[in-house]
Amino acid sequence: MAEDNGGWIKMQIERLELRNFEGYKRAEINFERGLNVITGRNSTGKTTLLDALLFALFGIVPGLEKRSLKLLVSRLQGTTGNMSVKLSANIAGKHVEILREGRLIGREDEAKRFRMTRLGLKIDGREVPVNNEEELNKKITELMGMGIKMFTTLVYARQGELTNILEPKKEDMDLILGISLMKELVEQLDSVRKTLEEYEGENAKTIVAVFKERLLGVNQRIDQLNDQIKDLSDEIKILEDIVGKAKSEEVGRLLQKIDKRESLLKDIRDKEVAILNTLKEKEAKSTEDLNKQLEKLAEEEKKLEETLRGLEKEKSRIDGVVQQISSRLSKIEENLENAGVSSINELEEKISSTQTELNKKEEELNAVNKEFEKVNQSKNELDGRLSALRNEIKSHQDLLAKGLANCPTCGQKVDPDLVKQIIKKKEDEADKLDKELKEVNVQYEDLNKRIKQLETDKSNLSTYLSNLQKTYDKLTKLLGGATKEELEKRLSKERENLKRIQQVVDENKGKLVELRGRKDDLQKAYNNVKSLENEKKKLEKDLQECIEGIRSDLQALAFPFEPNDPDLKAKIAEKLPLSVEELKKKEDELNEKSKKLESMKENLKELNNKKKEIEEKIDKLEKRLEKAKICEELIEKIKGGIERQRELRLRWIADEALRVYETLTDQRVYKAFRINKDDYTVEVFPANLEGYIPAKRTGGGHQTLIALAIRVALLNVLNQRSLIILDEPTYGVDSENLPQLMSYFSEIAKKIDQVILITHYGLGEEEAANIVRVEMAEDGTSTVKHI
Repeated sequence: MAEDNGGWIKMQIERLELRNFEGYKRAEINFERGLNVITGRNSTGKTTLLDALLFALFGIVPGLEKRSLKLLVSRLQGTTGNMSVKLSANIAGKHVEILREGRLIGREDEAKRFRMTRLGLKIDGREVPVNNEEELNKKITELMGMGIKMFTTLVYARQGELTNILEPKKEDMDLILGISLMKELVEQLDSVRKTLEEYEGENAKTIVAVFKERLLGVNQRIDQLNDQIKDLSDEIKILEDIVGKAKSEEVGRLLQKIDKRESLLKDIRDKEVAILNTLKEKEAKSTEDLNKQLEKLAEEEKKLEETLRGLEKEKSRIDGVVQQISSRLSKIEENLENAGVSSINELEEKISSTQTELNKKEEELNAVNKEFEKVNQSKNELDGRLSALRNEIKSHQDLLAKGLANCPTCGQKVDPDLVKQIIKKKEDEADKLDKELKEVNVQYEDLNKRIKQLETDKSNLSTYLSNLQKTYDKLTKLLGGATKEELEKRLSKERENLKRIQQVVDENKGKLVELRGRKDDLQKAYNNVKSLENEKKKLEKDLQECIEGIRSDLQALAFPFEPNDPDLKAKIAEKLPLSVEELKKKEDELNEKSKKLESMKENLKELNNKKKEIEEKIDKLEKRLEKAKICEELIEKIKGGIERQRELRLRWIADEALRVYETLTDQRVYKAFRINKDDYTVEVFPANLEGYIPAKRTGGGHQTLIALAIRVALLNVLNQRSLIILDEPTYGVDSENLPQLMSYFSEIAKKIDQVILITHYGLGEEEAANIVRVEMAEDGTSTVKHI
């Protein structure tokens, strides 16, 4: 949707605070009314300050996609990955503070991404709640009266884009001139027109013609039906007069009662026939006979149920025996399988052989233990002798080492050579004993291992024998004095018994089902007969009441007839002006025509409803078409207004631009400026040529001056003299015109409340109200200072 440019509000930037934003670790920049010059060498971070300004206002930076906002977070050493921008400004006389904070998220081994973590908006010191970026951007746009597209087209000329205004995008200029909104209105009106001109997916005019044709046919059918209804109503009235004269109310009631008498007599005869047929079908003479048959069947059912209960009890007993024997045999098979045998005899043999093997192991273990005891005794003796001998050797060695003349133990004179001979002799003896001890130790270890193995084998055999014995005991208990074959034979016999008794049970169940079916059928017949008898009694009572009523009416009408006379109706007809048959025909004709009349009236009602529905649709569609025509007329008027407004404003802007241009340079090289109304291309009329040429065909310096003139003219004509931001606008201007250009910036700062100018020339500082110098420290950090 196009941005609204109808509410541009006076705005002044006051202060910008950065933290970890691109090349800045921390910076605070104050702005003043008038000319603010941001100066510094190339690539020191001047344009970054304007990026931060746009980020604070709109949450984005032109030329940087949303997913690339992570590039705004500083990567300088010592930064934390958190970034914030705070902007203070005066907008429409209100002090506004905007805060946006964000950080990089994601693990070290992943691609980092930027996430906004905090948003803030204060107006005149009061916190305004914002839930998300979209809400914040909307509130700021409402405050400023413009969005980022209009801001970057009208207010802010980015570096290298100053001359883009000479061949601007059509939609951008439409937005500035307020035409986008009108175009949107035209599109919406055209959409409304198309919607109004269609109805249920078809052309509304075509549908109106179809509906009018249908309405004509409906009106014709209504006229025809009205004529038919009138004729039929007249016929019915004549019939009603004829029937009324031939038939009084009292006679009518009498004839109705006679008809009722005949109907009741017929119903009574039907009931009698139904009762007789039911009794005959069940071979019964009366209801009492049917009841006796039911009682007999109930007695048979009871006896059969008792027989079945006895059979089921016996079946359950045999089934229990089968289950018990099957369980015992299953457990016998399981125990034999676990023991690894196929019969109890084989198990007994296995127990005997295992016992024999266990006895052998015990004898072998006893023999090895005896041998082990001898070796152990020899080992202990050798170990003791070797230990004593080594103590003696050590004592002699200590005596030599001390160099004593006499032995401290026996007092004899010590001969060193003799002592050495003794030591040598005892050492040889010790070596011999050590060798013998090693051989004995080998025998000791071998015997010890063999004893442990024999004890393990004995234990395993003992456990195995115990398990076999337990299995044998279980089998003995399960067999209960019988053999496995005897149990299997008994099981087979009991299963035969179970099968035989099951057959008897099934036969008796079948008899019971058949008996119950006959009993239910007989019960239904009995109930039906009783019901028919009750209905017959009621009909007979009604018949008696009807005959009494006929008798009373005959007496009142002075007819000398009996109420039970079967020819009563014919005898009464002889007393009437019309015969009974003729009267019946007239009544039938009257009823038929009355029904037909009601049907016609219903059809007429439906046709009138349909007529009303069609008329309402025609009226609705014609109103839609009238509105569509109004939309079409409005569209044409708005389109004409757009073109007139476009031509008028473009002429003003072009004339104002020429005036501004002539204040920038003393060279009068152009007669006139104009802006093409179709694509907004700026054209100039050189003094030495015969016509207009595109401004983009002029020299670089002239393009810059023309672009500046066009931008200032736009601000003047649109009465938007609050703020202009120019990033390196001096590109292409010759050195002779630079002082004049800078002096013009100073001059327009008197007419425009605030000018923010970025330049690396260092010019214009004497005219500036505020100078911000951007430098780069040795560690690559951008810094600012106010001069």
